[in-house]
Amino acid sequence: MEKLIETIDITTTDTWGAIWNEMETARDFIQNFYDANDVDKINIEINNKTVKISGPAEFDYKALIYLWTKKANDPESIGQYGEGFKVGVLNALRNWNCGIEFYVSSHKLKFYFKNIEIASEEARAIICEHSEIEYIQGSHLVVSNCTRRLIDEFKFGLKHFYYENNPLFGKQLLENDYYGITIYESTNENKGYLFYRKLMRKVTSLPIVIISNKEIRYVENKIKHDRDRKAFNDEVLEICLKHIFNKLYACELKPVLYVLEKYWPKGHPILNIIATSHRGRWQRNYNIFPENYYALEHYSKDNNFINELIKEIADEFKKRKDICCPRYFSYLGMKTPDGEANERIRKKQNAINKTYSREMTMFESQGISILANFIKMLSPEIYSNFETAKYTIGDNDEIVGE
Repeated sequence: MEKLIETIDITTTDTWGAIWNEMETARDFIQNFYDANDVDKINIEINNKTVKISGPAEFDYKALIYLWTKKANDPESIGQYGEGFKVGVLNALRNWNCGIEFYVSSHKLKFYFKNIEIASEEARAIICEHSEIEYIQGSHLVVSNCTRRLIDEFKFGLKHFYYENNPLFGKQLLENDYYGITIYESTNENKGYLFYRKLMRKVTSLPIVIISNKEIRYVENKIKHDRDRKAFNDEVLEICLKHIFNKLYACELKPVLYVLEKYWPKGHPILNIIATSHRGRWQRNYNIFPENYYALEHYSKDNNFINELIKEIADEFKKRKDICCPRYFSYLGMKTPDGEANERIRKKQNAINKTYSREMTMFESQGISILANFIKMLSPEIYSNFETAKYTIGDNDEIVGE
């Protein structure tokens, strides 16, 4: 039996608040239950155009009546019923003409719009009908008259949040407990996801799930006033990813990179971030990549000899049908034609020096000094090119030519 107790004007009109899409609205409704319950105790029922979300925890019905802002003291919570619930109710009523009812213990709360006059203009205010009902256990949110897209977002449901058995998580590829970073293979071969502090923040086109459950100071600075859930943009995504991949080492990332092998030749923005986050740190001896891959060559500005060798090696790779990848893969240790050229020169120099070279005699050293002083008097500009030169004494034509 239902008994009306009071009808309350929430003093919130349809012109207030952020405009949320279906995903943001459904996610925030579910988030209230995620914060208050174990995931396996939350139930989402969908019947035609009506969605019912239930959990054993009992919310404070007075806070819900007034759509009251209340932040959780628990740092493990994403948020708390409060302003997010308020914006969710507003958008569900305003954008899709949904019905909103909340059942807690022996209380039923029904939210709807009522036309009122403000400053000689008509507006719509949110009204809450508070009724007494027979006791029911737990809390239940019922959203009726949902659009198809809103239903789809409710079906996606708890996948928006971090928990071990999230269906989006495939094979675990990496786990770093110290930094709170975990990476899974995505169960969707065309999509990946970034979770930050237990909430999915971004959908990507790289099929891995990246999770960072510890606070990142630079990210927090960007989103700390994120009342409208809009601050996690591409700039913040890049900051977050750079921080994550800066903390990881080659031995950890190798399984992640191999899952993404088909993306190597064309590249991907996230692969670029992974690589450039480690520029100058990793060397080829980590053996991350197979020998039939190479990163695009880089030519010298003023050394035609080495450029010819680089081109020759690049042609060798192409003839061998090795697969060319973006230059940034060289930061992860992938071989390059210019790296191979420098290695060949170094090996040849070492071999020649070991076999055919010797230290200068005293008379040879004096002769070099006399020649250098003569060049300095003749042309200081020419001398400057040889001022720091090192000399090798060769015993055959090959070393003199090199």
